Amino acid sequence: MSELRVRFAPSPTGMLHVGGARTALFNWLHARNRRGTFVLRIEDTDRARSTEESIQAIYEGMRWLGLDWDEGPDVGGPYGPYLQSERRPEQIEAAQRLLEAARAYRCYCTPEDLERRRAARLEGGESQVGYDGTCRKEIGKPARDEPFAIRLLAPDEGEIVWEDLCRGEISFQAETLEDFVIVRSDGSPTYNFAAVVDDAAMKITDVLRGDDHISNTPRQILAYRALELPAPRFGHVPMILGPDGTRLSKRHGATSVTAYREQGILPDALFNFLALLGWAYDDSRELFTREELIEVFTLEKLGKTPSTFNQEKLEWMNGVYMAALPIEEKVAIARAHLESKDLLRHLPDEDAVRRLVEALGERFKMPHDVIDYADFLFTDRIVPDEEGRQRAAQFPEGIALLPELASRLESLERFEGEQAEEALRGLAKEKGRKAGDLIHPSRIALTGKKHGLSIFDVMLLLGRERTIRRLRAFASEAAGD
Repeated sequence: MSELRVRFAPSPTGMLHVGGARTALFNWLHARNRRGTFVLRIEDTDRARSTEESIQAIYEGMRWLGLDWDEGPDVGGPYGPYLQSERRPEQIEAAQRLLEAARAYRCYCTPEDLERRRAARLEGGESQVGYDGTCRKEIGKPARDEPFAIRLLAPDEGEIVWEDLCRGEISFQAETLEDFVIVRSDGSPTYNFAAVVDDAAMKITDVLRGDDHISNTPRQILAYRALELPAPRFGHVPMILGPDGTRLSKRHGATSVTAYREQGILPDALFNFLALLGWAYDDSRELFTREELIEVFTLEKLGKTPSTFNQEKLEWMNGVYMAALPIEEKVAIARAHLESKDLLRHLPDEDAVRRLVEALGERFKMPHDVIDYADFLFTDRIVPDEEGRQRAAQFPEGIALLPELASRLESLERFEGEQAEEALRGLAKEKGRKAGDLIHPSRIALTGKKHGLSIFDVMLLLGRERTIRRLRAFASEAAGD
């Protein structure tokens, strides 16, 4: 059996989309599982839309995800680096061979000619309005002194059939496939032809890609046949959908790898999450290390139906990976996020970020959690929300005790969580109240909310001065002073 060789071949027309990243990941896992070769090729045939910025974004996104390539840009090797545009001479030479073998022909039809004939056929009620073969009469003839494209001569009947790695047998009727352009009139090879020439030269054995490429596959198979080259195995992975059941796009929120990195998603979490969009080991397991995924990944477990991108699940998974990080890394992540929002200045001291991360515990799934759970730290005045006001109203006796609690906290030798808890519980016991009678109104006074972090963590995070001031201010406002 020949060595397994797969490729990821993105178009550099934007950021690395999560759909493209998943395609790259599946190819990477397939290659690593079979000890094959993973090739990176930038398909920049669309020169008008391809940008160097997009190329660099692809490299950056793949490196961040840990999808290292064996051949391609920045690696070298017998066929690299790979920019499809740099292989144009080989692609043109292959088209010339087809012209000489009468398997392709020059087409002199202008865009205006094509549109006029297409409109006429539509008006006449025809359903198939692809290229009508006008220039087939040019087969075998020398070139004329006018611009021309090159079209592949497609069969008029029969079937193009392949056994798809993901979907089983797929077939197209040849009569539905027009003589498609393989070289444009400006001399640039089209995607479907350039991809075939390059895949053959790079000895690609398996082409695993999104199902939006299914319609390209029969044309590429015809190009392989015309060039008398063996076709690789093709596999088409179902698309990724947004929560509303439509194809994942910007209207659903972030869609690029870079955007998820900026949200605070960890690379191992996104790697694990993307692997489960269209692939499953079994009906229950969801957490895998990279090494485990390499060991168990097989194409047979790829699904045949679209997958839904679930942001909530991604954030849950990110929390699992976040929890496994050393405390120093979690503190660095929290600090960087607060600094980006210009909120560090609200914290009482240098150790406050560590205390906040420790207080969050397993709640710390995403960088924004340090603000979502501790927004009370970043304001000088607390205004209870409606739920908080209603909750506080249930504990009038507790509110009346807040000034005394503030005084006891003020007199503590050390203001630490354990001492603050003893002060609160001791006061409640002396007054014949439950601890909750003080805890609940204290939470509203300090945070404005009914739920949140441990009240003693809240006190420690706020510091003695702000805690005392808020307790007294809330009790005073409740008394109408």
